[in-house]
Amino acid sequence: REVDAEQTGVGYSPIISANITPAENLNIALKYEFKTKLELTTKLIDNKGGGVFVEGDKVIADMPAMFAAGVDYKPMNNLLLSASMNYYFDKDVDYDGKENFNINMINKNFTEYAFGAEYGFNDKIRVSAGWLGSFTGVNENYQNDQRYSLNTHSFGAGLGVRLLPMLDLNIGGQYTIYKEGSK
Repeated sequence: REVDAEQTGVGYSPIISANITPAENLNIALKYEFKTKLELTTKLIDNKGGGVFVEGDKVIADMPAMFAAGVDYKPMNNLLLSASMNYYFDKDVDYDGKENFNINMINKNFTEYAFGAEYGFNDKIRVSAGWLGSFTGVNENYQNDQRYSLNTHSFGAGLGVRLLPMLDLNIGGQYTIYKEGSK
């Protein structure tokens, strides 16, 4: 099935954040993004909706509020340790897209946790590694052919080389493992 459709809308979201450095080797960042009310209007291109999309249809696509926290700590000059957490208030969002529907799609709020480290061998060469775990809170009612969410564990590593005082070359890679799931 070929579908050619466009959905557009505008949303505004206030963001409050703070960055605290209680000690020279410790940095703490906090951020709260408020829920964004968003309604999308569907436009069919060349009338190719394929029965999936309807011209002029209004779809609720609110974005959840989100709280994020991050910490950087330098236990020694050439070692940086980082941790972060993101918490999405998904249970407060209507993911079924319509006011007159009430499909329970979310069992718990989505969370992400990350840890990373960077080690500098000298002023020119440093290496880094990290982990990110994403833990979705959706249930079977959320999963379909247009949206799907699975828990993941991602591992990354990188190498940085200082070429000039204001020029670094960075190379990195990431590998993600998805929890098995099907519908």
